[in-house]
Amino acid sequence: GGPAGAAVEEGGEAPGSGQPYYYFYMSSDGQPVFLSPLNSQMLLFNSCPKACSGDVSVFEAIESCLPSSGAEGTAPTSETGVAAAPLPLSLEAEVLQIDTFTQNEHTRKRFKAFSHLPYASEFQVVEVSLRGVVRPETEAHFREQLL
Repeated sequence: GGPAGAAVEEGGEAPGSGQPYYYFYMSSDGQPVFLSPLNSQMLLFNSCPKACSGDVSVFEAIESCLPSSGAEGTAPTSETGVAAAPLPLSLEAEVLQIDTFTQNEHTRKRFKAFSHLPYASEFQVVEVSLRGVVRPETEAHFREQLL
């Protein structure tokens, strides 16, 4: 698999800071290569279906779906009652598409989680195959949006 990284396009306020807070997947070698918003939503739905329902903030859902630090806990449950997996700490997957962008006002609005990147810097957004990473019900939920 190639580099995989990217943004969970929704965030929340960092506890006690009042500042925007985002989770995203980025290339492990530090390059500005991020996982597509669609792939990020799929991973989030796979782990935390409630996050995509609008019932709770995405930030709260992500916090509840991150793997605990070595402690055994119960996995979140999907809409169908199937135990969902925690969000992966890392991801290796086949790259399906790479889009290159130059940071500007439009990209800052479109990709809020990447707004920390300097103006005029280049970054890439990759879409990867999550077959075998996410549950079949997750693939079915996003089928029409996939390449």
